[in-house]
Amino acid sequence: MGGKLVSDVDKCDIVFTDGVRRTAKFLRALCLGKPIVGDAWIRASAKAGHFEDPDSHILKDGKNEKKYGFALQQSIMEARAAPSLLLTGQSFFVSKKIPALIKDIIKSAGGTVSTRANADTFVLCDKSEKRKYPDKVYSTELVLTGILQQKFEPEAHEL
Repeated sequence: MGGKLVSDVDKCDIVFTDGVRRTAKFLRALCLGKPIVGDAWIRASAKAGHFEDPDSHILKDGKNEKKYGFALQQSIMEARAAPSLLLTGQSFFVSKKIPALIKDIIKSAGGTVSTRANADTFVLCDKSEKRKYPDKVYSTELVLTGILQQKFEPEAHEL
């Protein structure tokens, strides 16, 4: 059928997976509004003898969509309709106890990562570090769940 496998989300047209993931690639694809499909798209395309419209076969992962409170198809459509990436204009400070990968996820969603916590940054930290920072602090769910839901709601993820 003429498809080509690539590993760079920015260079792909369609993302294939077997379920919702909170990986840097999956979340980047979602921010970009890429169609995210599963086996149903592969089967339908093989049966038709050509690539079917991926938007008609967006992955359905009821378990994880319920767990994270979102609908993948709706989030993809919202990402496409948005004038910019979800975290554009937002700055974050990430504490040392938070996995470094969150920095890549923030950047892939249009945010910036600061080397200092200050009044202009959203501080992401572990609950055990909460008292180290004078201002409001947030869990990584601000970024991870926020991207899945395509909603930036700091108050919902304050520690």
